[in-house]
Amino acid sequence: MANTHDGLRVEFKNRYGETRVINGTRKGLRVERVGDTVLSILSPVIALLLGKKIRKIRKEKGLTLKQVGDRAGFNYSKNRMFEIENATAYRKDSNPQPIKMSTLYAIAYALKTTPTRLLPSMEDVMKESRIQEATLTRLISIRSKN
Repeated sequence: MANTHDGLRVEFKNRYGETRVINGTRKGLRVERVGDTVLSILSPVIALLLGKKIRKIRKEKGLTLKQVGDRAGFNYSKNRMFEIENATAYRKDSNPQPIKMSTLYAIAYALKTTPTRLLPSMEDVMKESRIQEATLTRLISIRSKN
């Protein structure tokens, strides 16, 4: 049975003033964001920096990926830790998958440290993302107006 929405494209603004597009695909309708948001710019950078900090602390403590993954309680522990440290767990939109807070806490527990020690500083995130403060302010103000 053919999908009646295939080829459909409708553009609209959501309540935050962001442009969105509804695309009809063979599998159904899909809503996509058009343009950058603070989250879409910073998430991949945070994932990369978080992975670097986790790797650094893991190596300082002389632990393997598997040891940390096992202590954190991950299935396929070595693979999961590799994905986190290298920000290679991807979503469908090809952006690095941010880790959940519970995962962050499990890794901190496994490394015998605090979750906050694993988080990158805002200064590092801003520097690495190369986002200008004015751009960030503009994106935040668009959201707060609505």
